Amino acid sequence: MATNSCGYSGRRTWALLLLATAIPIALIASHERAATATNGSLRYRSGGWLRECAKLRLYNIDDEPSFADDVAVDDDGNAYVTDTKANKIWKVGSNGELLSIIRNNIFVQKKEWYRNVFGLNGIVYHQNGYLLVVHTAGGYLFKVDIKTEDVRVVQVTGSLLLGDGLELLSQTKLVVAGTPSARILESFDDWNTATVTERYIGPLHRLATSATVKEGKVYINHLFGLGFTKRTHVITEAVFTTLTAK
Repeated sequence: MATNSCGYSGRRTWALLLLATAIPIALIASHERAATATNGSLRYRSGGWLRECAKLRLYNIDDEPSFADDVAVDDDGNAYVTDTKANKIWKVGSNGELLSIIRNNIFVQKKEWYRNVFGLNGIVYHQNGYLLVVHTAGGYLFKVDIKTEDVRVVQVTGSLLLGDGLELLSQTKLVVAGTPSARILESFDDWNTATVTERYIGPLHRLATSATVKEGKVYINHLFGLGFTKRTHVITEAVFTTLTAK
């Protein structure tokens, strides 16, 4: 795998972008759209807790309003970046080249503006060769084949409205951070259908934006809200409650 000028492999670089949250990703994407050259790049360096460098190159980006939000990486090191404004997915190679833009009318289930103010958002790669992507304002979950770019709606029992960051707890369980703080989805048919089975409600004065899993435990990042200077209010371990089937 090629190494970029920050000194990290493509896979590591995208991991750093994830840690940096959506804000620097969006700034990088905005820079690329504004650049006059078709081959632009931008380095982001944090002066705070993230003391690393991440680099992203996007080529031939169109002029439509866009907002890069989340990223997932497949087994080949390709990155998939969601555009929550334009409801599309950028596929970027490990060297930073734009490989394709995944668009599909299925991504917009309803046309009202308020159902698309925050569109495609959290995204994860599943080892069976597809992406799972949540639509925040619509509450939909999509399954995207990375080879054919075919898109299907996952038929979900339960609400995913205001879902944000995604993380696989296992190949059949998906953590959805958002409002409320987190939900767990389960699927037993390779994510053609799924059911919300558990819920976690964290700090009510903050909004959860992402999740991570370590040693079977789920941790939720409450990025926005009050009490930002109190670090104990930012990241919490999720203790889920099983939902009673109706």
